[in-house]
Amino acid sequence: MRTSKKSVCVVIGLACLTVGVPVTSVMGANSTVTGAPAPTPVPTPVVAAATAALPTAVTAPPAGNGQAFYHNPIIDYSGKLQLPDNYTEKEFLVSGTANVYEHGPDGEVRVKQADVPYTTRVLVRMPKDPRDFTGKVHMEAGPSGLDGLSRSADKVFADGDAWVTVLTHALSSSTQRMKTADPVRYDALSLPEFGQNWDILSQVGTLLKTRTADNPLNGYRVKAVYANGWAFAASVWLTYTGEGFHDRIRMPNGRPVFDGYLIGNPGDYQPINSAAPAVAKDDPRQKVRDLDVPVIVLLTGPQEELRRRPDGPNYRVYEVAGASTASPRAARAYGQTPEAFLTTGPFACDYDVSRFPFNQTFQSSLTRLENWSEKRETPPASAQFERNTDGTAKLDAYGIPLGGVRTTYSDLPTARYFANSTDQRYSICTSAGAQEPFSQERMKSLYGSKTSYVKQIARETNRLQRQGWLLPGDARELRQEAKAVADF
Repeated sequence: MRTSKKSVCVVIGLACLTVGVPVTSVMGANSTVTGAPAPTPVPTPVVAAATAALPTAVTAPPAGNGQAFYHNPIIDYSGKLQLPDNYTEKEFLVSGTANVYEHGPDGEVRVKQADVPYTTRVLVRMPKDPRDFTGKVHMEAGPSGLDGLSRSADKVFADGDAWVTVLTHALSSSTQRMKTADPVRYDALSLPEFGQNWDILSQVGTLLKTRTADNPLNGYRVKAVYANGWAFAASVWLTYTGEGFHDRIRMPNGRPVFDGYLIGNPGDYQPINSAAPAVAKDDPRQKVRDLDVPVIVLLTGPQEELRRRPDGPNYRVYEVAGASTASPRAARAYGQTPEAFLTTGPFACDYDVSRFPFNQTFQSSLTRLENWSEKRETPPASAQFERNTDGTAKLDAYGIPLGGVRTTYSDLPTARYFANSTDQRYSICTSAGAQEPFSQERMKSLYGSKTSYVKQIARETNRLQRQGWLLPGDARELRQEAKAVADF
């Protein structure tokens, strides 16, 4: 194997390394060592040549209103996070400088504006006692919400993981929203340019793995950092990996900053900076590139044709039959009650809002990602919906897609589910999905009796748990829920 010993430096506001590059195994035949490759039908890995500069300051915010701001406009209608007694929440203002990037004439990523100052917010939930910490950090990119944690808090808290949310520039008023909510606490927030996101995420990820007093997890032994996000936040990670930042930005030992990615319902591929043109729908970067760490794409609808690709050694996509885009049902730690989803509750929609437990698949997918990365446990092949000729999902008699990841809600339903509703009174009514409960007569025709239904649920949850689609606590929740169904 031929090895290059020359110094390789990528000018991206990061420290340069002198590395020995195993050319034939690390680089594709058409790779270069300067920036991301120009878009090609098959994206080629890029040589890692730099480590992220650490943030220059990590401080506690001023007291202001006395509490951290976070707002999930859907989950907050019906639940509030309840931290376990052995967990704590800490908020930090993290400052540094980050480059703004652009594409050169040949498509390579290059610096447009160097060392632009920023101050972002980093919110950490972690065990109070470092001895209770698993060493696993789940890092969420996003504006001011906590979409990922609402879907995975039970797994995170039960295991002893840490959850870190990094405020990113969202091509919207994400920082202004927080300044308005608490002008004292968040006066210092400054994310002037969308194109800073890539360095900021790399810097915070590197900081979490670095032994320094500035590390928000100082004193905790961090073993792995997993990137995840939902909707907009997922599209940020899609762009981060698509533009080659995962490949080029490494820890000082050459290991990746992020040990795996969970990309949930990603929206549009994001521009590399706020002035860059939109990425074309047929651009190969729309597809998740092959990485040296696992990537799981988790969807509630059919994956767009432009993003479909075969499974790879580190790639899977799971489409969850019956789930809705917004999926308002949160982890048990949010204290939701079934009554919150009724038309008499806070949603006030034409139909009851869907209680489909998509959060359970999100949690089991995080566990799969960890086991794939740490234990080399290969997950099942991608599971996608059966499709009509126009690309839409084929539906069964209950309105649930055929194929994909199956649950008790899809295969032993008690209601007709609508992934999207035509109700326009509130946006949540459209995006959160809806359900129309079956009559007692319909339940009896399907299951015979409540006793029979409960037994079928028990068998199915046991099977799904053995296969890794359900975590033990979620399987118990479904069995208890079945027992609470009215007799028929």
